[in-house]
Amino acid sequence: MSLNYLYTNIIIGLLLKQNDEYYLDQVMQTEFQWDRLLQVASENKVVIRLFEQLNNLRIKPGDIYHDFAIREKERIARTIELMSRIHMICQSEGVDYVFMKNYQHFPDMGDDIDILVLNHGEIVGAILEERFSAKACNLSFHNRFAGKSQYYVDDNSIDVEIHHGRIGVLGEHNQYPKLVLDNREMVNLINSSVFAPCHNDQFVLQLLQRVYGRFSLRISELIYTCTSIRDGNLDFRYIENVAQEIGVSDGLCYYLSYINSLSKNILHESLPLHKNSIIVQNKEPEIIFVPPFYRFPILSIVGKLFFKKLLIDIGEMNWLGVGRVSLIPIYLAFASSRMFLQRSLGIRE
Repeated sequence: MSLNYLYTNIIIGLLLKQNDEYYLDQVMQTEFQWDRLLQVASENKVVIRLFEQLNNLRIKPGDIYHDFAIREKERIARTIELMSRIHMICQSEGVDYVFMKNYQHFPDMGDDIDILVLNHGEIVGAILEERFSAKACNLSFHNRFAGKSQYYVDDNSIDVEIHHGRIGVLGEHNQYPKLVLDNREMVNLINSSVFAPCHNDQFVLQLLQRVYGRFSLRISELIYTCTSIRDGNLDFRYIENVAQEIGVSDGLCYYLSYINSLSKNILHESLPLHKNSIIVQNKEPEIIFVPPFYRFPILSIVGKLFFKKLLIDIGEMNWLGVGRVSLIPIYLAFASSRMFLQRSLGIRE
């Protein structure tokens, strides 16, 4: 058993079953290598939550972890301050927007800011350049093709990525963004209020990003999904309907099956999915761990899911979607080669 695998599962247990004696005993008996634990927590976007949980257990994190956690809190505070300023300017300019991913892992937060807009992408870009002295970044062809632009805000040391009315690895979803904006909610981050997706859309966006985009599952996404299902925050009738409309119903079933299997393997309990109309696959999905994440098989699983979406788009005569999804095999081949090369050279994502 690798140290990364051990630490990953300990963190999952600590954050999802905080008072479970099994995980508390496991933590007490583990002599942590704090630099390795920090690496796992940082890559999985759970540094602050783990830091707080360790303190709650009266376990003093090593200096390297403690110092990084303090810096991370300062970085997140700067990110929230920038988000608040962008929100106020967008409001004054009449720009409808939503911050796509920054809220779901709070008090942890990703490394950049993702903004979804429908028709005001150029306005937001101009706001970033004029009000924040942001610099436009050069993006890869596939990111430009997906309808993205990116700016670097030097004062806050953060990238801001604008999604111009499209979602998906190649921008294959051009109808769903309007629904995300229609359903947006005001959320509170420390002393700031900004627009974020509602819980249901946040879950669908996570599905699209992890299964159809990154092909991996971080601890942070696992925690969000398990907690949301346990707390009854998700309307699976709505989620199923959206998944069917955008052609990702099979991906939804696979994603829930995968997370449910992880819950059974690590936490020794199934998620309360029986209360919902979602039918989890009878066959247990293959669980793959390649540091630093749990992975979804790209060719055997993700390729099939994209092929099913292609057939659905053809059946619905969504020719714009068909054109973009038909290019996915090229992207999958590139992604597979890149991951293989990274693993061979020991390069982290």
